[in-house]
This record gives sequence, structure tokens and C-alpha cells, in this order.
Amino acid sequence: MNSQSLRTLTTGKLHTEVDDVYTAFEFLIGEKGIMTHMIPNALKAIQPFLKKHVIEPRFWDGKYDPTHIEEYPIEPMTQKEREEFFKIFNTLPSIFEK
Repeated sequence: MNSQSLRTLTTGKLHTEVDDVYTAFEFLIGEKGIMTHMIPNALKAIQPFLKKHVIEPRFWDGKYDPTHIEEYPIEPMTQKEREEFFKIFNTLPSIFEK
């Protein structure tokens, strides 16, 4: 995966075009369906998976860094990881709730 797309998911700062965010989620989760209003909760729900699989500290510095350009070897979630992602995602409050 392109490190700039991955940095968007690890830092929460947009490093790419927004379409790349959807592509990254689709690749990692293994299915389509993450919509714009779902991104904040999807970012929270994917953190345990990313922390397990993205061990390079530079991804976790919280900074916007357009110089971090490489391909990072990461595989899509397993069925168990996908279930854990959705378990976390479904417990998070909707942005439409007050």
C-alpha cells in the first residue's frame, strides 16, 4: 500500500486525494461501503488492526509528511480481523446522534 494512503489512516491527516481513503478502506476491509460520514468511526475502528500490522514508528508520528513515500507491505484483513473491525465500528456513536 502506498505510504501516503496509509499515513492518512494512521495520522488522521489527509495525505492523498479523498478517493484514496475509500480505496484504502476497501482494500484493507475487503469490501466496499465506507461512506463519507462513516470515515471518522472507521478510522477509530481500524486502529487496532493498523497498530498490529504497521510497526514502522514513522507512520505513528501524527504529522503531515508528504516526503514519506514508499510502498508498505500490508495485507487485507482476515475474516476474524474484519469481524473485530465491525464490532468496534458498530459500538461507536453515529455522527447523526446527539
